[in-house]
Amino acid sequence: MGCDENDDRYPNGKPISGDSTLIVDNPTKYQTTAHFDDLYLGTVDTNSQRSWSVPSGSHVVELTRHISNSEHNPETSSGSHDFAAGHTTTLTASWSDNVTH
Repeated sequence: MGCDENDDRYPNGKPISGDSTLIVDNPTKYQTTAHFDDLYLGTVDTNSQRSWSVPSGSHVVELTRHISNSEHNPETSSGSHDFAAGHTTTLTASWSDNVTH
């Protein structure tokens, strides 16, 4: 668990970690990026899931759909979630297939 290694987007070079677990389930055909309180967690490949150790408390999680063609605008889903110590919170990505140019 924890954030992607070798990533320079963490404050003070320290990855996010804590006493709760976040699972992002991505049953879609789009790669999805996860952010936790505006800090990069990592990428979830198509039709897969990833887990991260995160701190307990109320936090904002943002998921972003990525499309291979850079002309498309990415779709984003964001919300506040309560994470309890020793518990797992699972978020499932759900993206529309309506792609605009």
